[in-house]
Amino acid sequence: MVVGKSAQALIDSGSEATLKSVLLQPEPCDTGQMIDIVCTHGDTRTYPKVEFVTEVVNVKCPIVHVAQMQERISKARVSDPEHYVTVYFHIIVSKNFNIDPGNDKVLVRAGGMKEFEDWRGAVCEMRWQRDIDDLGSLMEGHVRIHKENLDTYIPYKYLVIRSNGDVEYEYIYVRSSENVNRCLFIRSAYVSEREWHQYDDVCMKETKNMATKLIQWWTDKFSYLFQAKQMAGNVMLDKIFKALSMCDANSLSRFFNQLLQFYIVHAEPRVFAEKPKIWKSHGFEKHQVKELILRKCNIICESLVNTDSQLENHIIDNRLVAGLVFLQVLQSYNIPTTKEICETICFVLCLEEKIKGSLHKELENIKKIFSVIPRLYNTLLDFCQICIDKGVHHWIWVLPLLHTFSPSKQNDTHTKFIQEDAWAGLEGLEYGKIFTHNKSFFAQVSVQKRNHSLGGDPVGAKPLIKGQLTQSSFFNVRFASEVTNLDIAEKVCRG
Repeated sequence: MVVGKSAQALIDSGSEATLKSVLLQPEPCDTGQMIDIVCTHGDTRTYPKVEFVTEVVNVKCPIVHVAQMQERISKARVSDPEHYVTVYFHIIVSKNFNIDPGNDKVLVRAGGMKEFEDWRGAVCEMRWQRDIDDLGSLMEGHVRIHKENLDTYIPYKYLVIRSNGDVEYEYIYVRSSENVNRCLFIRSAYVSEREWHQYDDVCMKETKNMATKLIQWWTDKFSYLFQAKQMAGNVMLDKIFKALSMCDANSLSRFFNQLLQFYIVHAEPRVFAEKPKIWKSHGFEKHQVKELILRKCNIICESLVNTDSQLENHIIDNRLVAGLVFLQVLQSYNIPTTKEICETICFVLCLEEKIKGSLHKELENIKKIFSVIPRLYNTLLDFCQICIDKGVHHWIWVLPLLHTFSPSKQNDTHTKFIQEDAWAGLEGLEYGKIFTHNKSFFAQVSVQKRNHSLGGDPVGAKPLIKGQLTQSSFFNVRFASEVTNLDIAEKVCRG
């Protein structure tokens, strides 16, 4: 008993000094003295020291004041940011917990994390964000941790503390009888701007059923776990993609960094028992994560093409941003494309009709935004070739963007002796075969030209006209290079 209250007063540190709970000393005491504590694991840490006389043995011994220790660490996190990383936890707490956001608390506790008590107190307190139908409540929290915690396997768990003091830890479902924890593994190579986002799935409640229904429940539980991870992944991706609603170079860079962290957490989830290991019980593996990302990109782009799509799918308003992000995601995660996906991307990257002069500003702005993405020109070039190989003729709609990101734009006044593919900006593309057996190609392009990118603005028209002229079997480069009037070029291309 301490001052009439029941408390755990002393915490054995495994050394000659002892950690003391804040309740053991009614008033703060700061002598300015420090002490190095070497625990049984070999770690050495320096803490504030006070002399304290216990009534039990009536002897003096060095005691570390936990409150002073925590205050000192908090100050270091603010004054020494270079040695700290901010970790953002994202979790959906299952509806089975029946969380009362106004009274219940959801915390993160961990073991073996530098500057935090093992499985005591809170690494992070989560805050309610919104309710997710049929799933639970989205909760988020953040904490600054020392960089020495990076590249280290750290066991952790979410827990719920009720208003009456009852504590309930989440239950990690694995196909064994062992009690396991989540495993936090922050790769320093993928920490961006001293931030890491831990996109977890669903904090599950342990459900105890009768033994006669155990096998049935076990099968259903893992089926539900797979679905829950899928639904949670969609919720997390919505949050990540919404960063692009007002897009600039910084938000684009932040988006790709957070998407990569999401992929790392979900593609290789780990649990921690006696040692860390890959969590496979849920059956949600890398290719399912890629399908989740692919589906989200496709839904966003289709919402821009199909005006009848649901409003919640309009996460990104800018067609070019959506299309280029989709393209870069496919390339970054090596996601296979279908003919339908290629057509969708072409439609989204097709320049819309603009007031004369505004298209140039839009393209320059897109180029500025995507300046943080290396080799985007090569990605566009590869995409055009994929379209050609798959028989998707709409690839020519992408030419204005391909020219915009070209590292070496040719001057129109010096084109008489340039190879036709270079003049048209089609270097490296095996474009010839697509036109040999497709007589309707120019009719398709002409419709696009009138409705979209050629609408009075030569910025979008020239690349498209050049691409058309280059493919005309009756049109040689020397004559094509002398065509300067778009109306004349349009007549020639239409035959």
